[in-house]
Amino acid sequence: MNSRKFKVIFFDLGGVLVNVHVKKFYRNVALYTGQSIEHVVQTATDFFPDAEKFERGLIASNEFYDLVFREHHFKINYDQFRQAYVNIFNLKKDVFEIAQALKRNYRISIISNTDVLHYNYIMQNFTLLQVFEHPTTSFETHSLKPEREIYNHALNKFNLPPDACIFIDDREDNVAGAQSLGMVGIHFLGAEELKQKLSTMKII
Repeated sequence: MNSRKFKVIFFDLGGVLVNVHVKKFYRNVALYTGQSIEHVVQTATDFFPDAEKFERGLIASNEFYDLVFREHHFKINYDQFRQAYVNIFNLKKDVFEIAQALKRNYRISIISNTDVLHYNYIMQNFTLLQVFEHPTTSFETHSLKPEREIYNHALNKFNLPPDACIFIDDREDNVAGAQSLGMVGIHFLGAEELKQKLSTMKII
C-alpha cells in the first residue's frame, strides 16, 4: 500500500477520539428528576427516534428537550437537561496523540454522527480537538453514517477522491459505508491496535 497517496485521515468522534458514558446521562437524569435509573433507562428506548432527528439536525435542541422530557413528564428544566445531556465525555488522550503524530504528514479531520449540543460541548471542553480540519457532522449534513451523503460531504470539503482518504471508526457498519465509496477503512478497537494497523500500512 502506497502511503504517499493518502492526503486526509478522518476520525470518528464518539468512541474513537472521546469516550461516551451514556450511563452517566441516565444517572444525571435520575438525579435531577427523582426517578429511578431503571425507569430512566426503560423510558430512554422511546427517545431514539427523536435523538436521530436531533443528530440529523432536523430539530433544534429546545425541540428535542420538549419531545423527550415534557412528553414523558420528566420534571427537569432545560438547563438541567443540557447539563445532564452533555457532561458524559472524556478525551481519549492516547488516540489524540496518534492523531497529532499523523498531522505531521497528513491532514486530519472528523466525520461524526453527533448533535449540536454534544459537538459544541466537546469542542469547547476539549480544545485540543480544534486541530482537526473541516469536521463533518451529521447535524450539519442532515445525514448519518453509514449513509453515503455524509462521507461525500467530507470528501467535498477537501476536494479529494475517496481513495486518497482513510477513515477510522469503532463501528464496522460505518467503516463499510466509507469503504463502499472507495475510502480505506480501519475498524477501531483500541489505540495500540490502531498504531499497529497504521504502522503496517506505513502510515505512522
